[in-house]
Amino acid sequence: MKGESTHQLRVTQRLRLESTRLEEVNKRLSGAGSDGHALLLALPNANGQEQTLPADSNYRPIRSLVNYLKQKDAAGIVALSGGQNEEQDDNISKEEGEPGANTPGPDSEMTGVLHAFPPCNFSHELLQQAVPGLGDEQFREDHIVVLVVKGSV
Repeated sequence: MKGESTHQLRVTQRLRLESTRLEEVNKRLSGAGSDGHALLLALPNANGQEQTLPADSNYRPIRSLVNYLKQKDAAGIVALSGGQNEEQDDNISKEEGEPGANTPGPDSEMTGVLHAFPPCNFSHELLQQAVPGLGDEQFREDHIVVLVVKGSV
C-alpha cells in the first residue's frame, strides 16, 4: 500500500432513528432512484480474530460503532464530497442539521451522503427490500447497513 492515497470516512453527524427522520431518508432514496444509491452490509471479521494493522491506523472495530449507534439510537452520517477536507472534526456528537455540524467546505463538490445504520427495523426493511431471500441469521450478529445516496445532505 506504499504510495497509495487513502481516505478515511468520518462520522460527523447523527440521524436519530425516529419515524420523521427515516421518512426523510426514504424520500431521498426515492428521489435518487435505483441508479442513485447503493446498499451495503458490513459485518465484523468473520473469523473473530483482529487484523494486524499499521500503528498509525485509525482502525476501530465495527462492534464499537454498532454499540455507539445503538446507545444513541441513531445512524451515523458522512457527507461525501469529491475532495474530502483532511482537517474534518473527529467529533461525532453533532446531530444532523445542528449548527456547526461538519459538511464539505465551499470548494468541495457535494457528491452524496453515507448513512451507517445499526441493526434496527429500518435497516432490516432496507435489506429485505434489496434481497428478499436474505435469512434472519444475518441479523443476529452486530452489523452496519450502509446506505450511500447521491446528492446533498
